[in-house]
Amino acid sequence: MRLLSWWRLPKVQVNPDPEIEKEKRDRKAELAQAVVKFERRRDRVQRIAEEAVTSMQRGGR
Repeated sequence: MRLLSWWRLPKVQVNPDPEIEKEKRDRKAELAQAVVKFERRRDRVQRIAEEAVTSMQRGGR
């Protein structure tokens, strides 16, 4: 078991590149905004569809 200990790579702490980290944060923020926008649009379409179904049911009676 000790013979293989030299073969293991040492654990190296790599500092992340600040530009890459900034881009990651920016992309996450953009994604969050897109998700919120999508949810709002979906809710609006859902409300419009429910109103349309309700009005069609009333019109059929």
